[in-house]
Amino acid sequence: MYATELGANHLSDKTYFLPNLNSIFHDTKVSDLVGELSKMDRVIDFELEHEYRNTRRDDYHSRGSYIPDAVLKVMDAKGKSSMDIGLELELTQKSEKRISTKIKKGLIDNRYDLILYFFPSEALYKKYLTNLNSLPSKEARAKCAMFWTPDLIVGELNIESILGSYLGRPALLSQFLGNIRHE
Repeated sequence: MYATELGANHLSDKTYFLPNLNSIFHDTKVSDLVGELSKMDRVIDFELEHEYRNTRRDDYHSRGSYIPDAVLKVMDAKGKSSMDIGLELELTQKSEKRISTKIKKGLIDNRYDLILYFFPSEALYKKYLTNLNSLPSKEARAKCAMFWTPDLIVGELNIESILGSYLGRPALLSQFLGNIRHE
């Protein structure tokens, strides 16, 4: 629960947090995206960042490591084993150094078999894609797929139409998450 400054004046403990509206907006959009992705037939479970931090507190704090916005548990294409896919939603432009650091942290973390990045604009998508493609190792680049659609911010999110790239080629989410379950 958050207290406004006026409300905090009535608290005996003056330690309180004002909500960061950008964080609330981001977390809401991550929840919306994960809700849509969970409709895909190979997605069997998911955890949002705060759930992941709480259930793996020792692992997170001992490593001081990379935690994506969400983690999807996904069956492989043959349906024989599952893999963990990190999900990142990038809504704003970050510095080149921060982009590079974030991508590299995700790539070296062996808890995730793949990381899917989502962007609301083609310009932001291209910025991250350029950074990813500058990595010398094809193996490292193979651990990331990037997608963009303005529907992440406005309109109805249609995950079947999200455009993406994997290893320098056009990609669809169905390559990684299967098709949408029609109930």
